[in-house]
Amino acid sequence: MGYEKARTFLPVLMAGLAVFAAASGRLCAEEEPPPKILERQPAVSEADREASKKMYDDAREIEKNGDVKTAASQYEAAIKLDPTHAACMNHYAWFLAVTAPPKLRDLAKAERLALQAAKVSGEKNRDILDTVAEVYFQKKEFARAVEWGKKALAEGLEGHSKKKYLEEQLDKFVNAAAEQAKAPVTPAKP
Repeated sequence: MGYEKARTFLPVLMAGLAVFAAASGRLCAEEEPPPKILERQPAVSEADREASKKMYDDAREIEKNGDVKTAASQYEAAIKLDPTHAACMNHYAWFLAVTAPPKLRDLAKAERLALQAAKVSGEKNRDILDTVAEVYFQKKEFARAVEWGKKALAEGLEGHSKKKYLEEQLDKFVNAAAEQAKAPVTPAKP
């Protein structure tokens, strides 16, 4: 059976087995749910991967020189060429959420990029996990920022961020969440 046929058949089979198991009373709360089908990452040629890395490096240099619109276009092009380029998605997400001029900020896109980078990296890169947390902080979703900040500190096995920086970030998120919890709730106007 080919990969595509198996990919469409397997979820149907798993669902049927789950129904059968539930009907026969053999499925209880303590049992593990069926394993998730792993999503296949898009195939990226080595040439595209290298071209994407070059575009990413160029975009960072362009950004340093102050041409942020061109840099943003370069990040977009690099990600389009290699949608598994976690470092580029991470950097672009941070740019869109934190360092870009206000007119270029896009928190929704930053969130999508940061979460995709986290997924591609197996949620083990502390720099990327910190970016996800910072995006949620910028969106004023402080509970989520705390969640991802804790994950960056506890589970981040790769990356350049130092423990002290991650602790400071987490403190920032926790303090913001505490302030938000204290804030009076204003009722919506009818």
